Amino acid sequence: MSGKGFWNKWKAWTEGPDKEPSDEEKFLEELRQAHQDWILAQQRIDLLSDPDLIDHAIYVLEAAEKKYSFYLRKAREKGIRIDIPYPKAM
Repeated sequence: MSGKGFWNKWKAWTEGPDKEPSDEEKFLEELRQAHQDWILAQQRIDLLSDPDLIDHAIYVLEAAEKKYSFYLRKAREKGIRIDIPYPKAM
């Protein structure tokens, strides 16, 4: 079982299956996913050698950076402090 699957089951067991995540919890999950997508896009570029695939990977990376940056700006506006890196290329 993956760590995420275990965590979700643990939360459901301790909090009850009827508990709806708060808006802040949903936002933080979206931010976490955007961060993960950004990291994966960076790693994908390192693994490719075909120029066409590299071009596509760069496009995906730029989109992931923009999405991640959007969520970081929203977090700052909401006063949420997060200790995760900010994309270098903005």
